[in-house]
Amino acid sequence: MVAQGIRLTATGQAGCEVTGVLGYEPSPAPAGVILDLPDMHEHESKILATEIAHSALAAGEHELLKLNLEYADCLGDLDAVVVTVTVRLRVGDGPAELYQPNLDVVRVVELTRAAMTKDQVASVLDRGEYAKGVRMLKEQLDVLQGLQARGSEADPQVQAEIRELTDLIDRLDAAVSGPPPTIQEASTICKDLRWQSYQGRRGSRRS
Repeated sequence: MVAQGIRLTATGQAGCEVTGVLGYEPSPAPAGVILDLPDMHEHESKILATEIAHSALAAGEHELLKLNLEYADCLGDLDAVVVTVTVRLRVGDGPAELYQPNLDVVRVVELTRAAMTKDQVASVLDRGEYAKGVRMLKEQLDVLQGLQARGSEADPQVQAEIRELTDLIDRLDAAVSGPPPTIQEASTICKDLRWQSYQGRRGSRRS
């Protein structure tokens, strides 16, 4: 373990509002949010997708967020560490169609949304709405397949998520077209959905 008591505070700047952190339920703070994260281990990384809203911005560079990270350093006698970062956005003055989205960011967002969708589908299945669950998973699968097609090369994480979604859809299709699943089968599917959701929403990877 390398860090404990990890707290991230995101504060909007210049009219920017933090509207959420995908996959987490942060606590509100003045002009922003506070997020308490699990302990971190060696070689682990966490990727957070933050939603922000802002009004139209003039051309130039703008400060959008201030991020304040606090944690206890487990390798340094639990010394308190504070890191502050300012997030800036450069706005161009050309036509909007000249600017393309950052596919790396889009990938993180859609993988996180896939995890959130799985959690929502598990709740839908608890009510026995299997056809609705299939539709929700297929919609997210279409998004990820489209994202994969836009990339210059195959992304392993997107490919893995596509395989998981395809497997889940096949299992639910069988429940829709065939005899209703037993209580044990339904419970297993919901457990798989929630476990995959938990892993995806935590945004944790080890190298």
